[in-house]
Amino acid sequence: MPMGVVASVSDGWLTLSGQVEWQYQRNAAYNSVRFLSGAKNFTNLITLVSKPTSDDVQGRIQSALVRSAYVDASNITVNVKGDTVTLTGNVRSYMERDVIENAAWAAPGVLNVNDNVTVLD
Repeated sequence: MPMGVVASVSDGWLTLSGQVEWQYQRNAAYNSVRFLSGAKNFTNLITLVSKPTSDDVQGRIQSALVRSAYVDASNITVNVKGDTVTLTGNVRSYMERDVIENAAWAAPGVLNVNDNVTVLD
């Protein structure tokens, strides 16, 4: 059964729940339990979740930087490739750099952040 899927049984009624990214995972979960003996009925409550695109992630990070009172967003470049964000630019303080990095980590689907932001003296 795909990760993120839970099966529960009550009075012969089998319920699948959870979230997966692809329809084939939803089908695989159902196919792995549909022939279980003793199961009389099935409810498939597994939902599909979309994975954000690189443009979505980049837009969310840039919007978060613009909203922040601590960051001059015009000095920061955000590049997204797959699940990796690369930040470049110059800031006035380490606190500003931390705010930028935290904004990148807070975006959905981000697994790696390359922080190339320089703190100016």
